[in-house]
Amino acid sequence: MQQVSTTRKWLWSRTGVDQLPLAPPPDKAIRIQADFTAEQKRLADTWNEQGGLLEALSSMAGIEGAAAVAVLAVESQGRGFAPDGRMVIRFENHVFWSQWGKHQSDRFRESFRFDEKQRWRGHRFRNGDWVEVHSDQAREWMVFEFARTLDEEAAIRSTSLGAPQILGLNHGRIGYPTARQMFAKFQSDIRYQVLGLFDFLRPSMIAALRERRYQDFAARYNGPGRAAKYGEAIERQAEIFRSLQPDCTTMSLDAGTR
Repeated sequence: MQQVSTTRKWLWSRTGVDQLPLAPPPDKAIRIQADFTAEQKRLADTWNEQGGLLEALSSMAGIEGAAAVAVLAVESQGRGFAPDGRMVIRFENHVFWSQWGKHQSDRFRESFRFDEKQRWRGHRFRNGDWVEVHSDQAREWMVFEFARTLDEEAAIRSTSLGAPQILGLNHGRIGYPTARQMFAKFQSDIRYQVLGLFDFLRPSMIAALRERRYQDFAARYNGPGRAAKYGEAIERQAEIFRSLQPDCTTMSLDAGTR
C-alpha cells in the first residue's frame, strides 16, 4: 500500500482552508459574452465556479492562476462533476490490469482489453459486445461500477478522479491513506478536488508552471508519452484565460510554506 507522509501538512487537512471562498468575488468574475467560443466559456465557467479557491492556492504556490485553470481545463474541461451529480472519472483498463487483472488474467480478459504497446489506448469493455470505454461518462461509470464488483480498492486505484484527474493509485501522494477515502472526499465536494490538485504538485511541477515550461510540467503530471500534446494544450488554455482575466497573474508569495 502506498505510504502517506506524516511530515507534510496536506492542504485538504489544514485548518481554515475549508473557509476559503470557492468562487471569486464579483469584481473578479468573468462576464460571459454572447460571442465567446466554447473554450472561452468553459474557462470562464471554471473560474466563476472555483476561481476564489484557485487564486488563493495559486498565490500560496507562487504560480499564475491562469496556469491552474488551464490544467483543469485540459484534464476535465474544468468540470468536477457530470450533470447527473456523479464525479467526472476515467477508468484506466491498463492500470486495472496491474492492480488486479494480472492476478486474475482469464477473468480480466473476459471483460477488458487494452493495447499492449500503447497501454493508454484501445480500452475496451465487453457488455455483450465489445465497446469503447471512453465514449462518455455514463460508459466510464458503467465500467467502473463493474470493476468495483471485482475489487473495489483496485478499481478506484485504477480510475482518474475529478477535475484534476488524479489517479486513485496516487492517493498517498495527496495525503489519503486509501483510495476509497480519496474517492469519498472528491465525490463530496469540488473543493477537495481542487485541493487535491495543489497537494499533487511537487516543486519541479510548480517551477515548470511558474516558468511556463508547460511540456515539462505535462511530462511530470501525465507522464512523458503525451507530454507535447498536453503541454501545448495547457499553454493554449492559459493564453486564452489570460485574455479573459488578465489580472489573474499571481507569481509571488509564500511558496516556501508548501
